[in-house]
Amino acid sequence: MLLSANPSLSRGVLPNGLSYAILPTSPSPPWWRGGGGGQVAVHLRVRAGSMDEEDTEQGFAHLLEHCSFMGSRQRLRLSGTGSQCTARTDFLHTSFAVEAPQRCLPRTLYALREIGFEPRLSHGRLVREQRVVLAEAATIATPAHRMSQLHLQALHGEHSRLARRFPIGSRECIRAATPEALRGFHTAHFLPERATLYIAGDVAPRRAQRLVRRCFGGVPWRGDQPWLEVDPPDVSVAWPRVAAHEVAGLERVSLSWLRKRRLSGVTGEAELRAAALELIAAAVLQERLARGAQAEGGLVEVEVEVRDAPEEACAVLQVVLRASPHEWRPAASSMVAAARRLRSGGATDGEVSTAARAMVLRAHAAADDARHEAPSDALAALVQADSAGDVFCAPHEAAAALERAVAAVGAAEVHPALCGLVDAMLATADMGSSGAAEGGGTASGGEWCDGAVVLCGPPDAGCSGAWIRGLLSLPPSPPPSPPPSASPSPPSPAASAVAPVAILSSDHADAHAALAAEVLAAAIAASEPPVSRHQVVTVREEGGSVARAAVALWAAAPSSGWAALPPRPRWRGGPASSLARLECAHALLEEVINARLFTRLRDALGLVYEASARFVDAPGVATDATDATTAGASDGLSLSLVAAPEGAEQARLEATRLLGRLAAVRPAARGGRGGQKPEPITRGELRGAKRRLLARAMRHEEPARRRAVTALSVRDLHRVFGGVDIGEVLSVAVVASNETG
Repeated sequence: MLLSANPSLSRGVLPNGLSYAILPTSPSPPWWRGGGGGQVAVHLRVRAGSMDEEDTEQGFAHLLEHCSFMGSRQRLRLSGTGSQCTARTDFLHTSFAVEAPQRCLPRTLYALREIGFEPRLSHGRLVREQRVVLAEAATIATPAHRMSQLHLQALHGEHSRLARRFPIGSRECIRAATPEALRGFHTAHFLPERATLYIAGDVAPRRAQRLVRRCFGGVPWRGDQPWLEVDPPDVSVAWPRVAAHEVAGLERVSLSWLRKRRLSGVTGEAELRAAALELIAAAVLQERLARGAQAEGGLVEVEVEVRDAPEEACAVLQVVLRASPHEWRPAASSMVAAARRLRSGGATDGEVSTAARAMVLRAHAAADDARHEAPSDALAALVQADSAGDVFCAPHEAAAALERAVAAVGAAEVHPALCGLVDAMLATADMGSSGAAEGGGTASGGEWCDGAVVLCGPPDAGCSGAWIRGLLSLPPSPPPSPPPSASPSPPSPAASAVAPVAILSSDHADAHAALAAEVLAAAIAASEPPVSRHQVVTVREEGGSVARAAVALWAAAPSSGWAALPPRPRWRGGPASSLARLECAHALLEEVINARLFTRLRDALGLVYEASARFVDAPGVATDATDATTAGASDGLSLSLVAAPEGAEQARLEATRLLGRLAAVRPAARGGRGGQKPEPITRGELRGAKRRLLARAMRHEEPARRRAVTALSVRDLHRVFGGVDIGEVLSVAVVASNETG
């Protein structure tokens, strides 16, 4: 029996081949509207990614995404409306997304048309985006990114196109790109028949369809262009590959069992039941493996995941063990023994019913949350369903169908799926026939085929592929070929001569802001004599071998300045303290400052890849905390700017000027200060900041806090930011570069 598609969803295809899907959602709550109507999320997805690139075009899809998105004049018309614009490139797709007020839907559609099909590829914009993309390439070159490269290479094969076409591209190709070359790539691959437009939110379907036809109907059909469809990754029967790698900068060992199979969408109740049984089996397997690995003691993590990976054109089974260098071998042995015991003895009815009940409860909780979810969340679920080939059901209908699928399920029904997962992990039988003798395997998407076991750890962890093969009773194999990108080179003498204040390591690409704040706190706490303003602390990331810089600016903010906010009578009986209002004001100021940083440093100058501001506590920073009502309030404003080393200093100066112009705005009676030209917060900026904050971060907060955000005025924010003394700025540069020191 087929599953019922969401009746609210409407689809269509324009004469030029562009597909569209429109999903009306529940109207936005009154506190979310902000006087400007509901919200809509619009997503333009083009089937063109890094897999479409030739050898001399590596990185073109990502660079084109940057240039077309940042160079759009129509997108700039959305500034000040509370809209949020993002873009992303993966192996198979390039996506542009906008979340905006409902009244801005026509403007949003025209912006996406220009971005996707009529990009402005000027030389100046290309030069700026080349700097940004190179900074981004340096930023993501972390041990975690290196591990993902090794996983893809092992799973899909050394010579797979996917393993050699990471979206970030090649530095040489990025530097050599010209507007003409990018325009040629765009003409060949960004075709309307390869694009899908998604709209979700507080919108009338008929009006949205008229707008889609008006905005995108004029995009010319380019059917005469050759469409070279890229073959998906090969999913063939093969013995597992075992690869062991030493990755500098890792602190723990990661042992991953990886298997893949062809994507198979869930369209009927039979497929839904098979997929649900497999997820229950994965939950039981994870619990058993975790208990077995943790029996040896120590801090050990185990994760079992079965997921669709549309960006890799396959489904993936991943079993991961993370442990310390001296604990991973006993933990791995215990895990394998636990998996074999589970296969022979099977799961208990109690384990199966617990996993099934948890799955159903999560589905019903997600359905309840969907009543007031942001349009972007509903749209993301629709895009994911389309990518995997699933039927997109209404949330409550999907939860009810799942509950019917797992009703009265027992250990006997789950055992075949459990055998399939354990055999896929242990590779105990020929790939593609595991569990067949017992009716095993995986009915939800075919049999698990190609696979790999990947071991990554620090150099002193004793990572050995031969040991893994012996553990799994696999025949010996020749050593694996060297990976495409060489391991990080040892520090050069010039770089080693740098005397860092602290040496830290980070496994996450998004950890630069936390790293900078941690370095700052350590420098303040350990400095003798105390740090003075404008002192620069240089930090070298241990194991780093790429040019990367993150600048953190610290503006000391005396807590006594926060007491200038008078309580509003409407808050009586609620969280009306100065501290509660201060936290709301801080959140709005972060939104305003981040928007200005993006517009100035990222959009106009192309100096940074990432810029973020947040109010944080500063251990060791002396403040004038004289008001008990502000105890626990933030002590300062921390800015994290991720840029290439050659642009870090200019980015720091521009960010300092931007803060100074905002802090120079004083209440009218007190005038300006510091000789800076004031740039006050506009009402449009405040309205957009409120809309973004309420729609993204405070949707599930209590009503009193949402009303607190809505009640704050421009004057309130300037009173708060007036307490930040921009004259007392401590600059901290975090540089991870063995080439530049």
